[in-house]
Amino acid sequence: MQAKPYYIAGYSISAALIIFLLYGIGTQVILQLLPEPVRNEWLTQVLGLSQVLFILMPTLLIAKYRPLNVTSLPFNSTNQYLTVEELPFKATNLPIIRYSKVTKLLRLYKFPDTREIAYSLLAILMFQVFIAGYAEVQSAMIPDFMADIYEKYTQIMNQSYSELILKGGFLALAGSLFYIALIPAVCEEFLMRGLLQKSLEEALNPVRAIIITGLLFGMIHFNPIQLVPLVLIGVMLGLAAYITKSLYTSIIMHFANNAFSVVMMTFSLDSDSPDVPLPMAIAVLALIFGGLATVLLCYKLYNYSKKKNFGD
Repeated sequence: MQAKPYYIAGYSISAALIIFLLYGIGTQVILQLLPEPVRNEWLTQVLGLSQVLFILMPTLLIAKYRPLNVTSLPFNSTNQYLTVEELPFKATNLPIIRYSKVTKLLRLYKFPDTREIAYSLLAILMFQVFIAGYAEVQSAMIPDFMADIYEKYTQIMNQSYSELILKGGFLALAGSLFYIALIPAVCEEFLMRGLLQKSLEEALNPVRAIIITGLLFGMIHFNPIQLVPLVLIGVMLGLAAYITKSLYTSIIMHFANNAFSVVMMTFSLDSDSPDVPLPMAIAVLALIFGGLATVLLCYKLYNYSKKKNFGD
C-alpha cells in the first residue's frame, strides 16, 4: 500500500535529523573516551571516522530497510526495479537494467559526463567568488551594537576550522583533503541529496524537495554567520543532483567546495601576513558577478543535462 506523501516527508526529515543527532552524540562519546593528548592529536581523524560511522552507515541501512514503499519505478517481488519487459506500459527507450532499491534511491546508477562535471566545478568556483563578496558585505551590514559579538563569533568559528587542518606539508594537506573535504562530501550527500531529497521529491515535488533539503543543510551546520551561503550551496547541490540524475555530481561539487576552503585555510596558516579585507566596491562586484555567474552556469548545466537525459 502506498504511503501518504506527508508521512513520507515526515519520516524522511525525521530520519535525517535523528542521524545528525546520532552523529553529534556519538562523536562526543568517542572524544570523551579518548585521553586528552590523543583527542587533541587525532581530532580531525576522529571526526572523519564519526561521519562514516554515524552518518554514512545509518543512511545506507535506512535506504536499504526503509519501510515506506516509495520508488520512481515499480518493484518486483525480489525488491529489484522492473526491467522494460516487466513494466506495465511500453517504454522501449528505457535500458534493460535492474536497479536495486538503494542504488535508485541514492541516485548511484549514473555518473556525470565531462561537460556536466565542468559546469558543476565552474559553478562552485564562481560561488566562491560570491561568498568572498558576501562575507564582506554582510560584515559591513552588522549593526554597531552587534559588531563585537559578530567579530568574536567569527574568530571562534575560524579558529575551530583551523584547528582541524593537519600540519606538516603535502601529506598533511592530502590528509586534510581526505578527512575534511572528501569524507563529509560523501557522507552528507548520501544523506541529504540521496536519502532525504529523493524521498521528498517523491512525496512532494522536486522544487519543494530541493528547497527543504537546502534549508536543513544550512541549519544542521550550526553556523549562523554562514547560514545564507550554506543554504544556497545546499540548494545548488540539490539542483545538480536532480537535473543530472546523479549523486556523484553533488559529491564532486561538495568536495570541490570543501577542498577550496581547506587549501585556503592551509595557506593562510602557513602565511604570516595578516588578512586584508576586500574594499567594499570590490566586495559588491564579487557578490554580483559571482552570483550571476553561478546562476548562469547552473542554467547551462540544466539545459545540457535536460537534452542529454531527454527520454529517460
